[in-house]
Amino acid sequence: MIGVIGGTIEFTFSTCILVPIASIFLPIDERECECITSQPVFIRGLGLVVGSTMEEVFFRFYLQPMLNYVLCRRLCRPLSSIGILFVNQRCIGSDLSLCFTNIFFGLCHLLNPVRSPVQVVSATVSGFYYSYIYNHHGSIAVITSHVTHNLLCLAFAHYLQR
Repeated sequence: MIGVIGGTIEFTFSTCILVPIASIFLPIDERECECITSQPVFIRGLGLVVGSTMEEVFFRFYLQPMLNYVLCRRLCRPLSSIGILFVNQRCIGSDLSLCFTNIFFGLCHLLNPVRSPVQVVSATVSGFYYSYIYNHHGSIAVITSHVTHNLLCLAFAHYLQR
């Protein structure tokens, strides 16, 4: 349930707040809705479900923990004897892994057919939100949240095309 609620909150935030603010500074490509709605709804919906799941498996389940391990265990521990890379007895490697993972998550959205800077900013901010959900509610919640967000975006794009 937290995943559906989280996805709905994230969709509302990105649609009503983030995208309008980002569009002031970055160009919006009108082809984004056309690209989303050019395929049959079932095929696009299935692609969004599978794609969202695979993104979360790679970014939250593999990349973020791996970077956290490398940065905290391999980098922070050797430097802990001299007091470097710790803030209040906490390794900043976990924060760095979070930042690297979500910036990379946003940049990977440049691989979409419409390479929109607004989409990259939105995906990066969404990535931080997904990491929060993953860290506090687990794997099922983050996948459900991401899938819910993408399906709401698909429904909204189809609504705008009418």
